[in-house]
Amino acid sequence: MRLPRGVSSNATAARPGSSSRKPAVFSRRNPTLIEIRDKTSGNLLHRQESGHLDRACLEGLCLRRADLSRQVLSKTNLRKADLEEADLTFSDMRHCNLQEAILIRATLIGASLVDANLRRVEASSANFHNANLFSADLTDAHLEGARLTGADLSNAQLHGVVLDDTVYDNRTRWPKGFDPEQHGAVREP
Repeated sequence: MRLPRGVSSNATAARPGSSSRKPAVFSRRNPTLIEIRDKTSGNLLHRQESGHLDRACLEGLCLRRADLSRQVLSKTNLRKADLEEADLTFSDMRHCNLQEAILIRATLIGASLVDANLRRVEASSANFHNANLFSADLTDAHLEGARLTGADLSNAQLHGVVLDDTVYDNRTRWPKGFDPEQHGAVREP
């Protein structure tokens, strides 16, 4: 079966609220339908009636190492999704709900996360190089060791954010009055 552009077959999924994670396969039967199926049982976990994943409800899915680069994921619900080591390079994730999602070692280079909900996200060692996080809500987010070089965090909500060993540079834009070094971030030489 042919996979949608940018979606890998090594992704796994779990039903929201389920503690076990079952493998899922992404398949496209026609140009306007995306289905996510459980590889073990074949049960339909999610169906999207368009050629992209914007506005989809993917809450609680395990999408580890998924290739979602250059995908339109605007207004998608990825609350509590496991996106560990996922590639989200240049993805459009404006107004996306990533509350409590796992983005450990995820690649978000050049991604647009304008007005995204990243409350309590776990994104240690994630790469947000040149990402647009304008007005994103990063309240209580964990970004230890993340890369924020060239990222735009102007107007972002950063209450309680953990930035220990997070790397930024002179192009990184912070909210007015925010001192990243007081929160543990390190400026790249």
